[in-house]
This record gives sequence, structure tokens and C-alpha cells, in this order.
Amino acid sequence: MFLFRERNQIPLPIKPFWRLKAMTRGVTTLKWLDVTIPHVLTVREWEGGVRLQFQIVKDGGTQVLPPIDLPKPVENVAEAWTGQFTEVLTAVQSAHLYVQGRVLLRFPDGCIYWSVNHWKASDGKTRSIDCWGFMPGMTTDKLEFLVPIK
Repeated sequence: MFLFRERNQIPLPIKPFWRLKAMTRGVTTLKWLDVTIPHVLTVREWEGGVRLQFQIVKDGGTQVLPPIDLPKPVENVAEAWTGQFTEVLTAVQSAHLYVQGRVLLRFPDGCIYWSVNHWKASDGKTRSIDCWGFMPGMTTDKLEFLVPIK
């Protein structure tokens, strides 16, 4: 894949579009392969490592998850980003509840797990709350199950 600055110039090699960095005041926005996903996942250098921030865009507004600080360089996070999540807990849905487990990033020492939770409240409206965190010593296997790192 190449990027041309102007016509008749030598092309510059670039990374695939889902790893392109949109820099805004030191913040790198990780791009989704599926451009219809409105969630915003950002990474920035932070106190000897990186700070991940995740904004979940929902029908009723935006949920900003607490940041995750990791002792890793920004480049490691960009390399770990595939542009999509891996479903590690098949969605469970009942009349009033929906739960799904997803992995966003895999590192040699662990992964970032994202829990998606929706429920139907007594007023009939759907509510949701997501959470995420770094799971040290865990990753996904070829069958996309969450497993300990060997």
C-alpha cells in the first residue's frame, strides 16, 4: 500500500489504514476496520508508558471508560491493534439481558478485555454499561477462547 504526496512522485509505503495514526495533541486514534463502528479508542504516551482511553458511543449518549495505563510504548499498542475486537464470550441474550466478552488488544504479557452489557429496565428502556481492563497472563487461542499464556 502506498501514499502519493503529489503526482509523479515516488510512492511512500504506509501501514494499512486501520493502523494509521490520527495525531491530535499527542493522541493516537486507533482506526476500526468496520468504519460503521462509532467507538473511539485512543492511546497516548503517559508517565513512562501509554494511557488507553475508550469512548463507547451508544443510542443514549457516550460512555467514557476509565483509562488504562500500561508500561508499553505507543508502537507496541499500534502493532497489537488489528482494527477489530475478538469475541471471546459468545453473546448471551435473554428477554432482559445481553452480555458479550471481547478482547481488543493482545500483548505477550496479557490482553485488554471488554465486557459489553445491556439490559431492559423496568421503564422499558434499554440501558447499558461496559467495562474493560488489562488481564495479565491471558490471551486468546486459535479458537478465540480466553486462555492463560503458556
